[in-house]
Amino acid sequence: MDHLRLELTPTHLRRLAVIVDANGDALARWESVRQRLYDSGYTELPTIFPPDGLVVQQLGKPVVGIWIMPDNQSLGFIESFVAEMIAPSDRLWPLAQGAVEAIPVDDRRFSASHAVKAKVHTWLGLAGQPGTRMPEAIARQYLLTNCPSALALETYGKR
Repeated sequence: MDHLRLELTPTHLRRLAVIVDANGDALARWESVRQRLYDSGYTELPTIFPPDGLVVQQLGKPVVGIWIMPDNQSLGFIESFVAEMIAPSDRLWPLAQGAVEAIPVDDRRFSASHAVKAKVHTWLGLAGQPGTRMPEAIARQYLLTNCPSALALETYGKR
C-alpha cells in the first residue's frame, strides 16, 4: 500500500490494477486505498466501495482499477477467494482442512481468522510441489477459473 502513491506518479503509466486483501475489514481497507488515491490527486472517489469493484478515471491521471479480496465486501483474504476455486470434488481439500482443524487451539500459531490461510497453503503443499504459489496453481490448473468468484473478477477485469 505504501507504494501506491509512487506507482501513480510516473507519466508513462496509463493503467494500474490494485488488488488488496480486505484483511478483516473491507471498509477500512477501502478507506486506506481511498486516502492514498486522494493524496495522489484523485478526487472523484465514492465513500462506499462498489460490490463489483471500482475503476477510477480522472482527467490527466492513470486509470486505476481496484479489487478488494476476496469479493469487495467480505472480511476475508485472497486465500478465501482461492478456497472457492478449489473443485468440490478435490479429495485433498478435505484432508488439508482436517489437518488444520486437528491442530489443538493452544498449539496453533495462527489466529482463528487466519485459518483459511493455513488451510489453503496446506492444500497447495498437497496439491502440487510444496511451496507451490497461488498463481502457479492456477497455471497448472489445480484451481477452477470458472467458479462464481473467479468469473466476477474476470468480468471486472474486462471493464
